Amino acid sequence: MMLGQNPLTNHNLVRQVSVETITRPNGFYATIFVDVLSVFLALLTSWTYRSALSGSISINWVVAAAAAFTVLSVFGMLLGDRAPRRGIVILLQTAAFLVFFVDTPWQLLVVGGIATYLLLVFGHAMSYRDLSNSLEIRFLKIVRPQIKRITTAIVLLGVLLYLPQWRAEEAFMSFETFNTFFTGAANAAGRFYPEVRFNSTVGSFAESIAQNELQRDPRFSEMPEGLRTQVFTQAAVQVLVGIRKSLSVEARPEQGLSQFLYEFLKLSLERWQKKFGSQFLIVWAVAAFFLIRSLGAIFSFGVGVATALIYQLLIATNIIQIIPESQMREVVRYSR
Repeated sequence: MMLGQNPLTNHNLVRQVSVETITRPNGFYATIFVDVLSVFLALLTSWTYRSALSGSISINWVVAAAAAFTVLSVFGMLLGDRAPRRGIVILLQTAAFLVFFVDTPWQLLVVGGIATYLLLVFGHAMSYRDLSNSLEIRFLKIVRPQIKRITTAIVLLGVLLYLPQWRAEEAFMSFETFNTFFTGAANAAGRFYPEVRFNSTVGSFAESIAQNELQRDPRFSEMPEGLRTQVFTQAAVQVLVGIRKSLSVEARPEQGLSQFLYEFLKLSLERWQKKFGSQFLIVWAVAAFFLIRSLGAIFSFGVGVATALIYQLLIATNIIQIIPESQMREVVRYSR
């Protein structure tokens, strides 16, 4: 050391201390945002469904909210953290689905909540397993299991939450929808039985049945005109009485046949519900679940296509990127 030099002025003691900086992975805050937004969309789906049941909004809003929730859940699987955090997020999503139905019997809430949570976890695990075992990202193949399980969970929970509010006039389709199906079926049946008047009143339908039966009897054509009219009128009345007895429902001759059948089906649902009680509701719930879930295939397909388009858009705008890992496979990560 040279004489006259102050060692404190020639050595930067601050630089001797290494500063440890904390670096967060790319997309750290974006991942949190996606998770929070997915929970909010589950809450929104619950609110729209409750509002749709009260008749204040269209069921289309429920479908839209559920579709948005499904899309966010898929990206949560692709870009989110691993198992522990995903389990907590899915638990919050399940709770959000039930928030607006706290007045529902607790047994339904427990069964619906557990089933929903397990289906969401199972769907996430299946898609994540395919993602982990794939050498390259085949997007639709990877996300399909998760989308299908989410759809199943939403349909199952929706049916269970509807049961306490079940009423025959609401459990069955509207008359306009029924009449559309009836008209198509009546036109098809009319091609095979042109002598039967399906698109008519109950009285006209009974008369066509009676006329068809009488024309098969050769003795009818040999009767005098006045007697034939009398026999025909009596036969039509007997057909109408037979309809009333066999169906145990009032049949007015001037009533449209489609309206009569619609009222009969609604009344039958009410009778079965009173007779079998909870057993009938279980059968109805199972039938409704499989019917709606079959229509849910269209929902799953549409959400899958929409999610794939958003995925490609995010890659094109460099918000996310596909990078190879050392294990010779591709992974999806936020670019920044």
